[in-house]
Amino acid sequence: MLNSEELEEALFAHDCRVKQQGVESAEELVRGKRGGDAELIIAAYRERIGEPLHVKRGLTAGDLKGWYLPKPDHDSPRWAYAKRQLGLPESVVESTSKVADEILARLSNPLGDSITTRGLVLGHVQSGKTTNFLSVAAKAADNGYHLIIVLAGVHNSLRRQTQDRAVRTLVHNPELWWLGTAVSDFRDDGNSVASHLVGTAKRGLLVVKKHSVILERLANWLERESDGSLRRLAVLVIDDEADQAGLDVSRPGDDLEGVHKQLSRIVNLRTSNDERRCAYLAYTATPYANILTSQNDYGLYPRDFIYPLEAPSAYLGSTQLFGDEQVGSPVQIVVDAADGPLSEGLQQAIQWFVLATAARAGLGQSLDSFHSSMLIHTTQSTEEQKAYRPVIEDYLRLLNKEFLQDEAVMEAVYERTLAQVPSRKGGGDGYLDEAVASWDEVRCHVSAVLERLIERTEAGPVFKEDGRDQQARSGVVVDNSKVPWIDRLTYSDLAAGQRSVTVIAIGGNTLSRGLTLEGLVCSYFARTARTYDSLMQMGRWFGFRPGYRHLLRIWTTQDLFNWFRELDQVEEELRNELVWMQNNGFTPDRYGPRIRVSPNMNITRAAAMRSVSRHVSYSDSMTDSAWLNLDVAALETNQRLARELAIDLGLPDADVKPSLLFREVPLDRIREFLFAFRFHPEERRIDIASLRRYMTVEATKLAKWHVLFKSVGLGSSAQFDYGGDVGTVNTVRRARVKDSSIAYIQSLVDSGDHRLDVGDTKPPKGVNYRSAHEPPLLVVYAIDPVSTPLERGRRVALDAPTTPISMSITFPESESSVEYVAPALEATEWLAMNSDLEDYHRE
Repeated sequence: MLNSEELEEALFAHDCRVKQQGVESAEELVRGKRGGDAELIIAAYRERIGEPLHVKRGLTAGDLKGWYLPKPDHDSPRWAYAKRQLGLPESVVESTSKVADEILARLSNPLGDSITTRGLVLGHVQSGKTTNFLSVAAKAADNGYHLIIVLAGVHNSLRRQTQDRAVRTLVHNPELWWLGTAVSDFRDDGNSVASHLVGTAKRGLLVVKKHSVILERLANWLERESDGSLRRLAVLVIDDEADQAGLDVSRPGDDLEGVHKQLSRIVNLRTSNDERRCAYLAYTATPYANILTSQNDYGLYPRDFIYPLEAPSAYLGSTQLFGDEQVGSPVQIVVDAADGPLSEGLQQAIQWFVLATAARAGLGQSLDSFHSSMLIHTTQSTEEQKAYRPVIEDYLRLLNKEFLQDEAVMEAVYERTLAQVPSRKGGGDGYLDEAVASWDEVRCHVSAVLERLIERTEAGPVFKEDGRDQQARSGVVVDNSKVPWIDRLTYSDLAAGQRSVTVIAIGGNTLSRGLTLEGLVCSYFARTARTYDSLMQMGRWFGFRPGYRHLLRIWTTQDLFNWFRELDQVEEELRNELVWMQNNGFTPDRYGPRIRVSPNMNITRAAAMRSVSRHVSYSDSMTDSAWLNLDVAALETNQRLARELAIDLGLPDADVKPSLLFREVPLDRIREFLFAFRFHPEERRIDIASLRRYMTVEATKLAKWHVLFKSVGLGSSAQFDYGGDVGTVNTVRRARVKDSSIAYIQSLVDSGDHRLDVGDTKPPKGVNYRSAHEPPLLVVYAIDPVSTPLERGRRVALDAPTTPISMSITFPESESSVEYVAPALEATEWLAMNSDLEDYHRE
């Protein structure tokens, strides 16, 4: 039995081993050395220090030994400082701390012989992931990680925003931090890592874009470190927006290249005897590419853990805006998105942005105390984005003039739009719990908001980033590569006493991922995207809107609204299955979630899905062709197929003139036409393999079709003769999108085409396109080969060699199960797991 002095000596020695090796390794060692005294020492130490932390949430590999003991604030100076900078309520800080502890506990022990972690944190779009990873970074720096590298997307604006936020949160003492990217992206200054981190308490912070040249520069610098220095170095790479760039999309056997090659060099930093020195922690809200990527050894697949973050209680996500928890009508449907820079819908959105900003001021905040932003995202074309600014500035001047002459119009807009989302203090069934500003409280701030936007009010001094002058200012701001840096989107520092920014931000890719649009209250969004992750990440409106949730509005198209609603279901299913797998003991290497596949969208970029198969359910869906194959041979083949389809159809229905409708067409005729049709090689909307399989599975339900040959009124400038029972029709006009290298027409179908045959433009309640009792529909389109656009601008003439033929297909609702893709697991394992999942969903 140990006396008190002997116990204290043993506890001190044990504490040293815990700090060097982690809790579990130290306990194994003490059991081997101290025999019968070991359990007494372990019990006394745990009673004094606490239990080692083990993660319960998410999927976790079983071979990582516990090492992390959360420390009190006096032993955690960086975290003690960081939590004061978060600006969050105490209860939220406490929960953030616990989650950060659980994530840190899953990383390799920074004092161990080898650091190899690959982990994934699954968040929500604009839900506080930055707060979480900076909390993890602070705690990691307090517990032995020397160099924190944050990968901040692919754009300078996001890198700068992340840099500023990281410095503000982490740098508790400037003397104890080396900030290698404070004024520009990473550059090798000729000094080693060790020389920058002299002293046991000094830490390093690098915030770096995911650009192959910059990452190569960083990898070269790290690899020049001496073996002795590397053995003492612990690096943590935090990859924000981890599904964007960096993942292995090479074909089997190919060499790595680009961003992935350089990122692999960094995260596999090692000594000459192969001791790895870097942990990799990925963050994303759209993990499809991450969980479908290669599971090669030392790749980026999250083999050690996948940790789902819960959405905070005040978070506005897809469920609240597009799904079952929607209150009122925060999303407005526009039908004029292609009508140039100043459509009626955009005018409504701009008016509301001015009024919503004034309403926030009317609720008691000074205009100088909060940022307020509007997003306009309609096109990838940088020149078209630039064209919006002068038109919108003219409209703002007109608004100001009209408001000064008569307030009644703006008052009516405010009252009408405000009523779309029921709100009142205290909430209640069907109401948001938000205070509502009266018109008298709003009106006195409208002119001040308009003045900021019109005058482009400066909000902060000029500063340099990567040697470029930049300045925060209000106004209409275009953010793209064709705009001088000093005119691009930048927010002022309110904490430093600078004026706030009130901005209408127009852009494309630079505003579509990662970047936080401060105080975003209004969005006009008509930009299509054909992958789950890209479209969801474009939803910059997701996030926190404290005190002004009821003011948030989105103007978008019906198609985009439907797609976001569909994505909400995809995301919910993915997270539910992750919970099920967690509860049933799955480890990350056996993570095989089914991901619902949409006929309208791809899950992620094609290169990231080379190892998975694609099977689609087309229940209650419409699919059409967006690209036209203008190869002469393809055009002639498709005309021949259409004329063969027109033979022996019987008499057309007279109810849909000038179009021609034929009923009871056998499935075999549809298959012959569809499967021989020559689509454009770039066509993504129509997946023949999936259609073939679906038609086989649903052959009984799809036995008889309606076939409609679209024809328009006498205004058509061209005709096409199908022959057979169809004869001559007036062609439809489909101009191509300007600057498109191929014949991209964007949309083939006119509104209501998918229900022309049933004479009811609105589908039955609860159905998107066609109910289970309605037949499938094939619509065949003959397209004017010239197709001069009605208005010059975004479109140009099609100028095809001869008449293109295209089609849309609308399927009825089906009882067949929705099908999914999943990572490449062993077939027997996948079938067994899939069977268990079916039982889970039935329960």
